[in-house]
Amino acid sequence: MEPEIPVTATATFCATLVDQWQYLGLTHAFIAPGSRSTPLALALVANQAVETQLFHDERSAAFACLGAGLATDRPAVLVCTSGTAATHFLGAVVEADASDVPMLVCTADRPPELWGIGAPQTIDQTNLYGKAVRSFAQPGPPDDATSHPSTWRSLASNAWLAAQGLPAAVAPSRPGPVHLNLSFRDPLVGRPGALPAASPAEVDSTIPVRPDPNEVAALVDAVVGRSGVVIAGRSPADPGDVWKVADLLGWPVLADHRSGCRSPGRAIAYFDTLLRSDTFANSQQPEVVLRIGEPLASKALSHWISAAAAGGSDVISLTPFSKTLDPERVASRTLPVSLLPALAAALTAAPPEPAEANVWIGADQVVEAALVKELSSAAEVTEPGVARSVVEAVPAGGALFVASSMPVRDVEWFGPNRDDITVFANRGANG
Repeated sequence: MEPEIPVTATATFCATLVDQWQYLGLTHAFIAPGSRSTPLALALVANQAVETQLFHDERSAAFACLGAGLATDRPAVLVCTSGTAATHFLGAVVEADASDVPMLVCTADRPPELWGIGAPQTIDQTNLYGKAVRSFAQPGPPDDATSHPSTWRSLASNAWLAAQGLPAAVAPSRPGPVHLNLSFRDPLVGRPGALPAASPAEVDSTIPVRPDPNEVAALVDAVVGRSGVVIAGRSPADPGDVWKVADLLGWPVLADHRSGCRSPGRAIAYFDTLLRSDTFANSQQPEVVLRIGEPLASKALSHWISAAAAGGSDVISLTPFSKTLDPERVASRTLPVSLLPALAAALTAAPPEPAEANVWIGADQVVEAALVKELSSAAEVTEPGVARSVVEAVPAGGALFVASSMPVRDVEWFGPNRDDITVFANRGANG
């Protein structure tokens, strides 16, 4: 007869964390297996509401977890054992920080009495990811006399809320990675006992953030009656609001696929090609450049923005979470992207006389015709042709993940306009 697996504080602690995260909305976990992380891995696998995936390589697990957060806008859990395994998460943690992607990074650790004495598979994991994480917690081994089961659900809730940029009772901040360094003593295998009771009060909502009417009025004054362009990158902005503002102003929209604004027949798909023509670039001097969200990949566009600012254009940057997204260092003002719906409503209430975007649209159609002709007659496979074909092949409602370096540029520059698919790429750290 096999001996009964004992109830342990470690197993109960891990089951409590997972139960609270699942209650808050956890659906995915990514595990790079190892000995010291066994208690948390077992707790995740035991919860049938959480889909767990195993990766033998920590870096692959980390980027899969990043992708889940990018796709769902909610944290997924990432788990590894102690020691250098945790260092392989750094690249994904840095990208999650730069791109504001929620993630719960759980590194297992040996107990403190084994730190600093040469114990195997032990490094200093305290604040391992530095300022790249939204918060760091190191609660100590759950069997310590200082461990209080009544605090375990709060630990889980606080980590979840911090990852989503939703600390209780304050305005939202940036979502991103949260690091829990969890020390476990032997035995690592056990079964959970009764879990601490859940407290609904631990799941708090945030105070709604209302647009500053003075900022909205100033933004309306800055755009009405002036010529301009809208440049749309990845952001929390609703594409419908972006298009409402652009249509009411009569401004062209230069967008990448991640923005959701690449509407066929409306967005300027081949702005990079157009702006590589000095004749065209120099002929377009908008009074306002309204940049929404993250910068696009095109260097030609970046140089044109700099030249426009030098020529007197007012560059306005609408960014999430009070971030500075101004690589050209030319923005005259940076405002929260949350103002966009209020701007759309204000323009709808008092519609301005729209400007004319025909020059951009006509030029874009010329490039489209030339590009289709060139690629259809090409005797060899080309990177622009591959990018175009891949974007065309994604079924409506599908998703496409684009690699960094040239693939993301090829899709931005040569991919046809589509707003019925979702496109992802890791562009926060641009690597």
